[in-house]
Amino acid sequence: MRTTNNMGGDIMQISGISEDQFVDKIVDRLIEKVLPELKKQAEEQEKKDKTLTKKDVYTDYIPCSPNTFNDFYLAQTDLPRMRKGSRIVFSEKAIIEWKEKYGKEYKI
Repeated sequence: MRTTNNMGGDIMQISGISEDQFVDKIVDRLIEKVLPELKKQAEEQEKKDKTLTKKDVYTDYIPCSPNTFNDFYLAQTDLPRMRKGSRIVFSEKAIIEWKEKYGKEYKI
């Protein structure tokens, strides 16, 4: 059922609720249904990816000394990294992709 507001615009009313209330109910219901699945997928993705320390990276993925890693590789803005508190950590998947993309350029 549609009615007209005092501004001349249509207002949809369903069972005595406004269009905004109806949309809010739909959004709430979608969030209720979709959010648990999104959380589940994010958790599964996290399980598939490993968080690496700097030592992991320079020992197993970009073989070099700690000084070379800190002075050269960390200076590369394209090297993917994240912060966990005050620590720098790395996504294993992102490091592997970066190495595939830039490995020849950096002679790794």
